Amino acid sequence: MGAFWERHRLPLLLGLFLMVVAAYFIWGGRERVLPEEAQPEPISAVEEPAVFTVRPDSHLIYQVTYSQCGHGEVLRRRTPSDEIGLTLEELQAIYLDWNIEDVGLDVILTSEVEGLCEDCRSNIFVGIHEGRVAVFFGQPGGESWLKEVTELPIANLPPREQADLERGIPVENEKELLHILEGLMN
Repeated sequence: MGAFWERHRLPLLLGLFLMVVAAYFIWGGRERVLPEEAQPEPISAVEEPAVFTVRPDSHLIYQVTYSQCGHGEVLRRRTPSDEIGLTLEELQAIYLDWNIEDVGLDVILTSEVEGLCEDCRSNIFVGIHEGRVAVFFGQPGGESWLKEVTELPIANLPPREQADLERGIPVENEKELLHILEGLMN
């Protein structure tokens, strides 16, 4: 058998190779076609976007910017139970003056409000505006906004009071404001 193998090795190996290739193409090399009812659905390239709804673990984040001072406030609250399950469009119908967007689980509501923030409104001082005693929101020597102008000209005041008004006289509350203004008029 050794002499036979040595003599016919190349034709035998070639024949074996051709039989393997033929078997591959006959039984396993063809593309298998499923019956028509078993064909998978073609995957659409465009999928419908998921609609955001407010969840029980969502928060409403209110971001308010005040037009006059430019300061902002941020307040984060749990979503009220009657707003859980609503879409952004449904929330927009409730919060008419707000811009609404979703960020993950939370909803951000942004709005610009006319006027000054609470901090700026709570700081009051008496100073000078166009030669008259005036009341301002803000801090003396810093950013301030005119609240009201009195009829009292500073030219009628003693130099010491004029100097105090030029620097600005901080006021703690409305009662102190009235006291200072009455003192300047006398």
